[in-house]
This record gives sequence, C-alpha cells and structure tokens, in this order.
Amino acid sequence: SREGFVLLTDKSSPDAIRFHMKMSKKAFKKAVGNLYKQKRIVIREDRIELVK
Repeated sequence: SREGFVLLTDKSSPDAIRFHMKMSKKAFKKAVGNLYKQKRIVIREDRIELVK
C-alpha cells in the first residue's frame, strides 16, 4: 500500500489475505518471510510495515 503498511499478519485469515493481497496464505507467508530476511519489512503485532 502507498502508506507503507498492510493490516495483515501471518495470523490473518486465509480469506482476508486472499481478498486484500490476491494470493494464498501460503504464498503470503513465503513473501513476508523473504522480505523479512532481507530486512525490507518490520512485522508488528497488528500489521506489516515497510522499512523506510
């Protein structure tokens, strides 16, 4: 999103992830994991944020 965060986490429902991100929960978690390893995102309790 343009604000630099998404109100989804690895605990979000598969339906919410598919609705907002147009991908499966498995693909979402894989993408989040890769971005996290690259230190491009920060995982918060209620959202995922881009590192500025």
